[in-house]
Amino acid sequence: MLDIGALLPAHPYSNALSVNSRGEVVGLYYAPDYSSAAGFYWSQATGVVTIGTISGENGGSILINENGVVASVDPDGHVFRWTRTGGIQYLGETGSGGSYG
Repeated sequence: MLDIGALLPAHPYSNALSVNSRGEVVGLYYAPDYSSAAGFYWSQATGVVTIGTISGENGGSILINENGVVASVDPDGHVFRWTRTGGIQYLGETGSGGSYG
């Protein structure tokens, strides 16, 4: 186990949700009142990088694959992927079935 440290002092609540074989970690950190969540990416090379606001529906989720591509859903129901080099790319809306990040 490796302690990656506190993410942001103003946001004391966080959890890692996905890790790949290269040791890249993604997760969520929350506002003190849990009213919003933002995604983060962490690697030994970069430290913590904020990705953006994540949907709170179904608890919110964020995943990373073996190539370092991160996937989630924003609060407006837009599915997106994120990479270190390309940033956020929106892929469309989740539709009427709800968002399942």
